[in-house]
Amino acid sequence: LALRREYRVLRKRRFFAGAATGEGDRKDVIWLDETGVEMSDAAWRDADRRALVMLMNDTAVEAEPGGDRSRARALVLALNAGEESCELRLPRMPGIAGWRETINSARDSDGEKVGECLTLAAHSLALIVSEEA
Repeated sequence: LALRREYRVLRKRRFFAGAATGEGDRKDVIWLDETGVEMSDAAWRDADRRALVMLMNDTAVEAEPGGDRSRARALVLALNAGEESCELRLPRMPGIAGWRETINSARDSDGEKVGECLTLAAHSLALIVSEEA
């Protein structure tokens, strides 16, 4: 519940649409491959794929009545179902200076800064939050 209170994108009133639904032209959710590129049809059909990245964009979420938009953020949920660790490239986005790890199921996470890439352990997930520029 604390995560939902902290990050508005987790309190959406509607399902993610994969389209620009609020301010600007950013999609509310984008599915990325391990290189940080939006998933292609071929990538979705790849039966050997074991890593998946979900980018949830807070700027595309409709504001709550009386809500404050000053804390708009993007969240990344990175998943690795593989037998080995994998390297995932985090997306570059306007207005985002960097990323900070909030949760990592493979180890304790104390909000440490993440670079352009994230090494994700086998059978684990991580929740990464953007830092504003």
